Amino acid sequence: MEETLSKLVRCGILIPENHRDRTLAPRWFGDVATHVRMLWDYTRTSAYREAISRNVRGKTVLEIGCGTGILACFAAIAGAKHVYAIEESAIISVAREITKANGLQEVITLIPGNSTDAELPEKVDLIYSEIIGINPLEERLIPTLSDGVSRFLKPGGTTMPSHFSLWVAGIESDLLEERYLRAEEHTAVVERFSEVYGLDLSSIADHYRESVIQSLEKEKFHRNVGGMEPTSPLRSGERILTDEACIRMFDLLRLPREAPFRKELVLQARRSGTHSGTAMFFKARLDELTTISTSPFAPVQPKSWAGQVIQAMPPLAVSRGARIHLEACFDPSVSRDIFFHRVTGPT
Repeated sequence: MEETLSKLVRCGILIPENHRDRTLAPRWFGDVATHVRMLWDYTRTSAYREAISRNVRGKTVLEIGCGTGILACFAAIAGAKHVYAIEESAIISVAREITKANGLQEVITLIPGNSTDAELPEKVDLIYSEIIGINPLEERLIPTLSDGVSRFLKPGGTTMPSHFSLWVAGIESDLLEERYLRAEEHTAVVERFSEVYGLDLSSIADHYRESVIQSLEKEKFHRNVGGMEPTSPLRSGERILTDEACIRMFDLLRLPREAPFRKELVLQARRSGTHSGTAMFFKARLDELTTISTSPFAPVQPKSWAGQVIQAMPPLAVSRGARIHLEACFDPSVSRDIFFHRVTGPT
C-alpha cells in the first residue's frame, strides 16, 4: 500500500498533506527560454562564477536548483572534488547534455527532484543556490537552504549566499498615480448610485472603495528600479524618492525560519515629491568579495531580476527629509508576498 501511494504522489495524482508548505518549480523553469534570459544577464552569471571559482577547489559541493547546469560546470572546472546538482524541472535534461558535452559527467552528479526530498551519499563543504525570484521569497530560498544546511552541510561548511536581506525604498511613479486617480473617478461614479436610483446605496460605495484600495495595494509590478528597461507594464517615470530601509536579514548558516512577522519601517525622503509606491529588492552576499544586489543604489545591478513595486495608498506628498512610516507584513502560510501599508503620515 505504501509503495502504491508513493507512486501516485510521484505521478501527481495524489498530493501530500504538507504540499501547501512547499512550492514546486513552476513549469516555466523547465523552458529553456527562461534560462536563456538568465544567461543573458552577464552580471548575475559572472558574479556567481567568480564566487564559486574562489571557493570550491578540492571541496565537495551541492547546487540546489541547477537549471541548465552552467554553475555546476563552473564549479567542476574550478577544481571541485565533486558536484551534486539538484533540479526538479524538465530543464535537467539540458543540464545532462551540457555536462556530457563538456566532459564533466564524472565530476557532476545530477539529481532530479526537489532538494527537500533528495538524499546525498555524503556531506558537502559548500551549498550554493540562486533560487531567488523577483519576489525574493517566492522560490523559497530561506527554507530550502535551511533544509540543505541541516541535512547536507559538513560542520564548518558554508553557503552561497551566506547572508540574504530584503530592502525597500519609496518611489514616485506617474503610472501608479494615474491608477489611483482612475480608481477615484470610478468610486465617484458609484457614490452617485443613490441619486440615480433613489435609494440609499451608500454602503455599496463604501464596500467598493475598500475593495478598490485592497486590489491596488495587493497588485505587484516588476521593474528594474535602478533605471534599467522596464520588465512589466510599468513605463518610464518611476523615480526613487526615499532612502532604503531593511525589512529582514538572514544568516543562512543559522537555519533561519520563515516565520510570520510585522515590522515598522521608516523611509526618509531624499527630496520633495509624492510617495506613490514602494519598491522591494534584495542583497545577497555570495562571499567576502561579491554581493549581488537589485537595490537602485547599487553601482551595478543584475538585469534578469527586477524589483517588486507595490502601490502606496493614497499617494502622499512629502517634503525633503520627511519620514514615511510603513508596516511590512508577511505570513508564509497565506502568501509568499510581503505587504506594505502606511501607519502614519509624514513626520
